Amino acid sequence: AERKLPRKFMDSVPSFKAEPASLQLQMPLDASDPDQMDLDALYEIASLTLTKFKLIVTNIVLKVGLDPEASIQFDQELDVPLQHLVLAPLKGRGRALEKIRTDYGGKNAKLLDIVR
Repeated sequence: AERKLPRKFMDSVPSFKAEPASLQLQMPLDASDPDQMDLDALYEIASLTLTKFKLIVTNIVLKVGLDPEASIQFDQELDVPLQHLVLAPLKGRGRALEKIRTDYGGKNAKLLDIVR
C-alpha cells in the first residue's frame, strides 16, 4: 500500500459519515433496545451494506490507478495469483453465532464484522 497510495490518500476519500442519507440504513427495530435485534435482521442489513461497501472499495482501488480484477503475482514461492481487490463473503452464520455467544454475551448487536 505504501508504494501505491500517496501519503494522506484516505484524507481525499469522503468518510462514510459524509455519505448521503441513502447509505445510512435504518435499523429494523426500536433503537432504544438494539440488543433485541435478531440475527436475520443483522444479515438483512449486512447484505444491503455489502453492495455499497463493494462500490466504495472498488472506487478506492480505481483511484490509485489499479484494475480491481487484474491478476497479480503476490508470492513467487507460493505461486498464488491474486487480484488487486479481493472481497470476502459475508461472515458465516455459524461463526457469527459462535462469536455472539462466546465474545459478546449473547448480544447480537455487538457483532460488527458481518461485512468484511
